[in-house]
Amino acid sequence: MRPRRSSSLAKTTAASVLLGGCAPMGPSPSTAQVPPAPALLDPVTQEPWSFLGHDGVILVTEHFRVRTTVDHASVRDRLPAFLEAHLRHATTSLGGLPEPSSPMQVDLLQDRRQWVARIRQVLGEHSRTWELLGRGGITTGGIAILPYVDAHGRTRDTFTIAAHESWHLYTQNTFRGRLPTWLEEGIATWGEGWRSSRGVFRFDPSANWERARELRRAASRGRLMTLEEVLATTPRSMIESGHNRLLIWYAQVWALVRFLDEDDGGRRRASLHRLLAAAAEGRLDVGLVETPADIRAWFGEDLAILEKQYAAWIERLVRPRAPRGAVRRSPG
Repeated sequence: MRPRRSSSLAKTTAASVLLGGCAPMGPSPSTAQVPPAPALLDPVTQEPWSFLGHDGVILVTEHFRVRTTVDHASVRDRLPAFLEAHLRHATTSLGGLPEPSSPMQVDLLQDRRQWVARIRQVLGEHSRTWELLGRGGITTGGIAILPYVDAHGRTRDTFTIAAHESWHLYTQNTFRGRLPTWLEEGIATWGEGWRSSRGVFRFDPSANWERARELRRAASRGRLMTLEEVLATTPRSMIESGHNRLLIWYAQVWALVRFLDEDDGGRRRASLHRLLAAAAEGRLDVGLVETPADIRAWFGEDLAILEKQYAAWIERLVRPRAPRGAVRRSPG
Protein backbone atom coordinates (compact mmCIF):
# COMPACT_ATOMS: atom_id res chain seq x y z
CA MET A 1 0.00 0.00 0.00
CA ARG A 2 0.93 3.66 -0.28
CA PRO A 3 2.71 4.98 2.84
CA ARG A 4 2.37 8.59 3.84
CA ARG A 5 3.19 10.75 6.81
CA SER A 6 1.88 14.13 7.91
CA SER A 7 -0.18 15.46 10.76
CA SER A 8 -2.81 16.26 8.14
CA LEU A 9 -2.47 13.05 6.13
CA ALA A 10 -3.91 9.64 6.98
CA LYS A 11 -1.29 7.00 7.77
CA THR A 12 -1.57 3.84 5.69
CA THR A 13 0.17 0.50 5.48
CA ALA A 14 3.16 -0.65 3.44
CA ALA A 15 4.54 -4.15 3.24
CA SER A 16 7.43 -6.24 1.97
CA VAL A 17 7.53 -9.80 0.66
CA LEU A 18 10.79 -11.73 0.73
CA LEU A 19 11.93 -14.30 -1.83
CA GLY A 20 14.75 -16.83 -2.02
CA GLY A 21 18.34 -16.28 -3.13
CA CYS A 22 20.36 -16.10 -6.35
CA ALA A 23 23.40 -14.43 -7.89
CA PRO A 24 23.77 -10.67 -8.52
CA MET A 25 23.00 -9.25 -11.91
CA GLY A 26 23.13 -6.11 -13.99
CA PRO A 27 25.25 -2.99 -14.30
CA SER A 28 26.99 -1.61 -11.25
CA PRO A 29 24.83 1.05 -9.56
CA SER A 30 25.96 4.63 -9.45
CA THR A 31 24.89 4.88 -5.81
CA ALA A 32 27.26 2.18 -4.53
CA GLN A 33 29.98 4.79 -3.92
CA VAL A 34 28.25 6.28 -0.87
CA PRO A 35 30.67 5.96 2.09
CA PRO A 36 29.71 2.93 4.22
CA ALA A 37 28.84 3.06 7.91
CA PRO A 38 30.18 0.84 10.70
CA ALA A 39 28.32 -2.41 11.35
CA LEU A 40 28.60 -2.13 15.14
CA LEU A 41 27.11 0.73 17.11
CA ASP A 42 26.46 1.15 20.82
CA PRO A 43 22.78 1.97 21.45
CA VAL A 44 22.10 5.33 23.06
CA THR A 45 20.06 3.49 25.70
CA GLN A 46 19.05 -0.07 26.45
CA GLU A 47 16.21 -1.04 28.75
CA PRO A 48 13.97 -4.04 29.43
CA TRP A 49 10.78 -4.59 27.45
CA SER A 50 8.25 -7.40 27.14
CA PHE A 51 5.57 -8.36 24.65
CA LEU A 52 2.73 -10.65 25.69
CA GLY A 53 4.91 -12.21 28.35
CA HIS A 54 7.99 -12.55 26.12
CA ASP A 55 11.09 -10.82 27.47
CA GLY A 56 12.82 -8.32 25.25
CA VAL A 57 14.75 -5.04 25.16
CA ILE A 58 14.45 -1.53 23.78
CA LEU A 59 17.46 -0.19 21.88
CA VAL A 60 17.55 3.53 21.08
CA THR A 61 19.92 5.18 18.62
CA GLU A 62 19.89 8.67 17.18
CA HIS A 63 17.14 7.86 14.64
CA PHE A 64 15.58 4.56 15.79
CA ARG A 65 13.81 3.05 18.77
CA VAL A 66 13.98 -0.73 18.35
CA ARG A 67 11.79 -2.96 20.51
CA THR A 68 12.65 -6.62 20.12
CA THR A 69 12.02 -10.01 21.68
CA VAL A 70 14.73 -11.68 19.56
CA ASP A 71 17.15 -13.32 21.99
CA HIS A 72 20.21 -13.53 19.73
CA ALA A 73 22.95 -11.06 20.67
CA SER A 74 24.19 -10.96 17.08
CA VAL A 75 20.83 -9.58 15.96
CA ARG A 76 20.45 -7.09 18.80
CA ASP A 77 24.00 -5.81 18.42
CA ARG A 78 23.86 -5.33 14.65
CA LEU A 79 20.30 -4.23 13.83
CA PRO A 80 20.49 -0.67 15.25
CA ALA A 81 23.67 -0.01 13.29
CA PHE A 82 22.20 -1.60 10.17
CA LEU A 83 19.16 0.68 10.35
CA GLU A 84 21.31 3.77 10.85
CA ALA A 85 23.52 2.77 7.92
CA HIS A 86 20.49 2.17 5.69
CA LEU A 87 18.98 5.54 6.61
CA ARG A 88 22.28 7.26 5.82
CA HIS A 89 22.44 5.47 2.47
CA ALA A 90 18.87 6.45 1.53
CA THR A 91 19.13 10.10 2.55
CA THR A 92 22.49 10.67 0.87
CA SER A 93 22.11 8.52 -2.26
CA LEU A 94 18.81 9.98 -3.41
CA GLY A 95 19.61 13.65 -3.69
CA GLY A 96 20.03 14.80 -0.09
CA LEU A 97 16.82 14.09 1.84
CA PRO A 98 15.89 15.38 5.33
CA GLU A 99 16.67 13.39 8.46
CA PRO A 100 13.92 12.32 10.87
CA SER A 101 13.35 14.75 13.72
CA SER A 102 12.89 12.02 16.36
CA PRO A 103 13.62 8.28 16.76
CA MET A 104 11.42 6.03 14.60
CA GLN A 105 9.90 2.88 16.10
CA VAL A 106 10.75 -0.64 14.91
CA ASP A 107 9.18 -3.72 16.50
CA LEU A 108 11.16 -6.89 15.72
CA LEU A 109 9.42 -10.01 17.05
CA GLN A 110 11.02 -13.39 17.70
CA ASP A 111 8.73 -15.39 15.42
CA ARG A 112 5.76 -15.16 13.10
CA ARG A 113 3.26 -15.93 15.85
CA GLN A 114 4.36 -12.88 17.84
CA TRP A 115 4.41 -10.82 14.64
CA VAL A 116 0.81 -11.74 13.81
CA ALA A 117 -0.26 -10.91 17.38
CA ARG A 118 1.39 -7.50 17.08
CA ILE A 119 -0.17 -6.54 13.75
CA ARG A 120 -3.55 -7.64 15.10
CA GLN A 121 -3.03 -5.25 18.01
CA VAL A 122 -2.29 -2.41 15.62
CA LEU A 123 -4.65 -3.14 12.70
CA GLY A 124 -7.46 -5.13 14.29
CA GLU A 125 -9.66 -6.82 11.69
CA HIS A 126 -7.69 -5.12 8.91
CA SER A 127 -4.70 -7.34 9.70
CA ARG A 128 -6.22 -10.30 7.84
CA THR A 129 -5.01 -9.17 4.43
CA TRP A 130 -1.47 -8.58 5.66
CA GLU A 131 -1.30 -11.94 7.42
CA LEU A 132 -1.19 -13.45 3.92
CA LEU A 133 2.25 -11.96 3.34
CA GLY A 134 4.27 -15.00 4.38
CA ARG A 135 7.91 -13.95 4.87
CA GLY A 136 7.63 -10.19 5.10
CA GLY A 137 6.95 -7.19 7.31
CA ILE A 138 4.63 -4.20 7.41
CA THR A 139 4.89 -0.53 8.27
CA THR A 140 1.78 1.29 9.42
CA GLY A 141 1.05 4.44 11.39
CA GLY A 142 4.73 5.29 11.52
CA ILE A 143 5.74 1.93 13.08
CA ALA A 144 7.62 -0.91 11.35
CA ILE A 145 6.59 -4.39 12.53
CA LEU A 146 9.03 -7.12 11.51
CA PRO A 147 9.36 -10.87 12.16
CA TYR A 148 12.68 -12.60 12.76
CA VAL A 149 12.78 -14.99 9.78
CA ASP A 150 16.32 -16.35 10.07
CA ALA A 151 17.62 -18.91 12.58
CA HIS A 152 20.46 -19.33 15.06
CA GLY A 153 21.36 -15.65 15.12
CA ARG A 154 21.74 -15.25 11.37
CA THR A 155 20.52 -11.95 9.95
CA ARG A 156 20.48 -11.95 6.11
CA ASP A 157 16.74 -12.28 5.40
CA THR A 158 15.60 -10.40 8.51
CA PHE A 159 17.83 -7.43 7.72
CA THR A 160 16.67 -7.43 4.09
CA ILE A 161 13.08 -7.08 5.29
CA ALA A 162 14.23 -4.39 7.74
CA ALA A 163 15.88 -2.46 4.90
CA HIS A 164 12.65 -2.48 2.87
CA GLU A 165 10.46 -1.43 5.77
CA SER A 166 12.97 1.16 6.94
CA TRP A 167 12.29 3.21 3.80
CA HIS A 168 8.52 3.10 4.45
CA LEU A 169 9.16 4.02 8.08
CA TYR A 170 11.28 6.96 6.97
CA THR A 171 8.75 8.36 4.48
CA GLN A 172 5.82 7.91 6.87
CA ASN A 173 7.65 9.81 9.61
CA THR A 174 9.50 12.42 7.56
CA PHE A 175 7.85 13.21 4.21
CA ARG A 176 5.16 15.88 4.21
CA GLY A 177 3.60 14.39 1.08
CA ARG A 178 3.38 10.94 -0.39
CA LEU A 179 5.02 9.17 -3.26
CA PRO A 180 3.21 7.22 -5.98
CA THR A 181 2.97 3.55 -5.05
CA TRP A 182 5.37 2.30 -7.73
CA LEU A 183 8.09 4.68 -6.53
CA GLU A 184 7.50 4.19 -2.80
CA GLU A 185 7.77 0.42 -3.17
CA GLY A 186 10.45 0.65 -5.83
CA ILE A 187 12.84 2.58 -3.61
CA ALA A 188 12.08 0.28 -0.67
CA THR A 189 13.04 -2.66 -2.87
CA TRP A 190 16.01 -0.79 -4.35
CA GLY A 191 17.38 -0.46 -0.80
CA GLU A 192 17.21 -4.19 -0.02
CA GLY A 193 20.59 -5.07 -1.53
CA TRP A 194 23.42 -5.05 0.99
CA ARG A 195 26.71 -6.62 1.98
CA SER A 196 28.82 -6.50 5.13
CA SER A 197 32.53 -7.03 5.56
CA ARG A 198 34.91 -6.31 8.44
CA GLY A 199 32.35 -4.44 10.46
CA VAL A 200 31.01 -2.33 7.60
CA PHE A 201 27.60 -2.36 5.88
CA ARG A 202 27.53 -1.50 2.17
CA PHE A 203 24.28 -0.98 0.27
CA ASP A 204 24.21 -1.93 -3.39
CA PRO A 205 20.98 -2.26 -5.42
CA SER A 206 22.61 -4.80 -7.73
CA ALA A 207 23.18 -7.11 -4.72
CA ASN A 208 19.45 -7.80 -4.42
CA TRP A 209 19.54 -11.52 -5.23
CA GLU A 210 15.86 -12.09 -4.52
CA ARG A 211 14.45 -9.51 -6.93
CA ALA A 212 17.09 -10.34 -9.54
CA ARG A 213 16.11 -13.98 -9.62
CA GLU A 214 12.39 -13.20 -9.89
CA LEU A 215 13.01 -10.71 -12.70
CA ARG A 216 15.05 -13.24 -14.64
CA ARG A 217 12.42 -15.93 -14.10
CA ALA A 218 9.56 -13.68 -15.24
CA ALA A 219 11.50 -12.60 -18.33
CA SER A 220 12.31 -16.18 -19.30
CA ARG A 221 8.66 -17.19 -18.98
CA GLY A 222 7.26 -14.18 -20.82
CA ARG A 223 5.42 -12.95 -17.72
CA LEU A 224 6.82 -9.43 -17.42
CA MET A 225 4.31 -6.63 -16.91
CA THR A 226 4.27 -3.59 -19.17
CA LEU A 227 5.48 -0.30 -17.76
CA GLU A 228 1.91 0.97 -17.78
CA GLU A 229 0.80 -2.03 -15.71
CA VAL A 230 3.65 -1.52 -13.26
CA LEU A 231 2.80 2.14 -12.75
CA ALA A 232 -0.92 1.47 -12.25
CA THR A 233 -0.70 -1.55 -9.90
CA THR A 234 -0.83 -1.62 -6.08
CA PRO A 235 0.50 -4.42 -3.83
CA ARG A 236 -2.71 -4.83 -1.85
CA SER A 237 -4.78 -5.81 -4.88
CA MET A 238 -2.24 -8.49 -5.74
CA ILE A 239 -1.88 -9.75 -2.17
CA GLU A 240 -5.60 -10.41 -2.16
CA SER A 241 -5.40 -12.34 -5.43
CA GLY A 242 -2.16 -14.30 -4.81
CA HIS A 243 1.61 -13.68 -4.59
CA ASN A 244 2.84 -14.85 -8.00
CA ARG A 245 2.11 -11.58 -9.76
CA LEU A 246 3.10 -9.56 -6.70
CA LEU A 247 6.64 -10.89 -6.68
CA ILE A 248 7.03 -10.04 -10.36
CA TRP A 249 5.78 -6.52 -9.67
CA TYR A 250 8.27 -6.03 -6.83
CA ALA A 251 11.09 -7.22 -9.07
CA GLN A 252 10.01 -4.82 -11.79
CA VAL A 253 9.76 -1.75 -9.55
CA TRP A 254 13.26 -2.62 -8.29
CA ALA A 255 14.40 -2.65 -11.93
CA LEU A 256 12.45 0.54 -12.66
CA VAL A 257 14.13 2.57 -9.90
CA ARG A 258 17.51 1.29 -11.05
CA PHE A 259 16.55 2.30 -14.61
CA LEU A 260 15.71 5.84 -13.48
CA ASP A 261 18.79 6.12 -11.27
CA GLU A 262 21.44 4.47 -13.43
CA ASP A 263 20.45 4.67 -17.10
CA ASP A 264 20.69 7.57 -19.56
CA GLY A 265 23.83 9.20 -18.21
CA GLY A 266 22.18 10.41 -15.03
CA ARG A 267 19.60 12.69 -16.68
CA ARG A 268 16.68 10.75 -15.26
CA ARG A 269 18.42 10.55 -11.91
CA ALA A 270 18.24 14.32 -11.55
CA SER A 271 14.49 14.21 -12.25
CA LEU A 272 14.08 11.37 -9.75
CA HIS A 273 15.85 13.36 -7.06
CA ARG A 274 13.72 16.44 -7.74
CA LEU A 275 10.59 14.30 -7.50
CA LEU A 276 11.67 12.90 -4.11
CA ALA A 277 12.52 16.35 -2.79
CA ALA A 278 9.10 17.63 -3.86
CA ALA A 279 7.38 14.77 -2.01
CA ALA A 280 9.49 15.35 1.10
CA GLU A 281 8.48 19.02 1.10
CA GLY A 282 4.80 18.34 0.30
CA ARG A 283 4.98 19.85 -3.20
CA LEU A 284 4.37 16.72 -5.29
CA ASP A 285 1.19 16.34 -7.32
CA VAL A 286 1.04 12.55 -7.12
CA GLY A 287 -1.43 12.34 -9.99
CA LEU A 288 1.23 13.49 -12.42
CA VAL A 289 3.42 10.47 -11.73
CA GLU A 290 0.77 7.98 -10.74
CA THR A 291 -1.20 8.30 -13.96
CA PRO A 292 0.92 6.49 -16.57
CA ALA A 293 0.02 8.85 -19.39
CA ASP A 294 1.30 11.84 -17.43
CA ILE A 295 4.67 10.51 -16.27
CA ARG A 296 6.32 12.83 -18.78
CA ALA A 297 5.46 15.71 -16.42
CA TRP A 298 8.47 14.70 -14.33
CA PHE A 299 10.71 12.72 -16.66
CA GLY A 300 10.08 14.62 -19.87
CA GLU A 301 9.46 11.54 -22.02
CA ASP A 302 6.35 9.88 -23.36
CA LEU A 303 5.34 6.60 -21.81
CA ALA A 304 5.82 4.78 -25.11
CA ILE A 305 9.46 5.89 -25.28
CA LEU A 306 10.11 5.00 -21.66
CA GLU A 307 8.42 1.62 -22.21
CA LYS A 308 10.91 0.66 -24.91
CA GLN A 309 13.91 1.88 -22.95
CA TYR A 310 12.73 0.20 -19.75
CA ALA A 311 12.25 -3.09 -21.63
CA ALA A 312 15.78 -2.78 -23.01
CA TRP A 313 17.08 -2.09 -19.51
CA ILE A 314 15.43 -5.25 -18.15
CA GLU A 315 16.90 -7.25 -21.02
CA ARG A 316 20.29 -5.87 -20.05
CA LEU A 317 19.77 -6.82 -16.41
CA VAL A 318 18.70 -10.41 -17.09
CA ARG A 319 21.32 -11.10 -19.76
CA PRO A 320 23.75 -13.78 -18.47
CA ARG A 321 27.23 -12.55 -17.74
CA ALA A 322 30.36 -14.25 -19.04
CA PRO A 323 32.17 -16.19 -16.28
CA ARG A 324 34.97 -14.27 -14.61
CA GLY A 325 38.19 -14.74 -16.54
CA ALA A 326 36.42 -16.00 -19.68
CA VAL A 327 37.87 -14.90 -23.02
CA ARG A 328 35.38 -13.61 -25.57
CA ARG A 329 36.18 -14.78 -29.10
CA SER A 330 34.93 -13.21 -32.27
CA PRO A 331 33.08 -15.45 -34.76
CA GLY A 332 35.56 -17.43 -36.89
